[in-house]
Amino acid sequence: MKIILGHEAEIKLLKKLHEEDALGHAYIFYGPDNIGKTTVAKGFADYLETGKFEISEKPLQDSRVFSPKNGLIGIDQMRELKSYLSLKPIIAKRKTVIIESANLLNAEAQNALLKSAEEPPKNSLLIMTLQNPESLIPTLNSRFQNIYFSEPSEKKVLTFFEKENKKEFKEALEMFGTKVGLIFEYLNNEKFKEEILRIKKYLSVNPAKRAEMAKEMLDVEDFDMSAFLKLIVLLLTKKATTKQNTENWHEIMEIFKNLEYYNLNQKIQLKYLNQILSTWKNT
Repeated sequence: MKIILGHEAEIKLLKKLHEEDALGHAYIFYGPDNIGKTTVAKGFADYLETGKFEISEKPLQDSRVFSPKNGLIGIDQMRELKSYLSLKPIIAKRKTVIIESANLLNAEAQNALLKSAEEPPKNSLLIMTLQNPESLIPTLNSRFQNIYFSEPSEKKVLTFFEKENKKEFKEALEMFGTKVGLIFEYLNNEKFKEEILRIKKYLSVNPAKRAEMAKEMLDVEDFDMSAFLKLIVLLLTKKATTKQNTENWHEIMEIFKNLEYYNLNQKIQLKYLNQILSTWKNT
């Protein structure tokens, strides 16, 4: 996503800190997923290098983004990060590193990052983006200043997407609320839209048909159970309104979290998911 929608107060704060030479060395941008936290972080890196708060088409000289690989951020990436921050900036006053979805840092990586946060190289800036800072080890969390990001208002989202296909936009808004990143993907990424529609069908059929679909998915060589579950959680979040559905939603979240950290058998986890969904009540 290359648009920045909302977050005016946070952007104003970051600019002010930079202009007053009061910028710290480490920040956590936290809040709901898919609302633009990482996009703002990239925009700020651009601002530090070019003076414009936007997302450049060209790669920046003094900024690097570290993202999860195979569902995790490991120690090798944190070694790369340390090496990168040790270099002097070329254009900007600081070398900026952005860690996207930092909740996926494994324990070893968090401990390695802690050393960089405790003894930051001169002219370095660390930014982590994630939903909840408490998912990090307390010693690491305490080394960062936290800035909260909220979802943009529905009015802003409606205004921004007013020229889009109204039917598709309404579908996206109903499914994702004002999570602008997901709305943007649904409207502009046909593959993502097809995957959403496939999962909606999976959730709507009876248990027997759902088991058949699960078997077909497992036969696909590059099937990503974690990505599949993440979308299910997104689609079911707004429907977890009854006690039973809320309990089921938390059980599905537990599968998702376990898959992120352990090498679990996908076939068994899909079977367990289908058992949970068999007691889901449509609302």
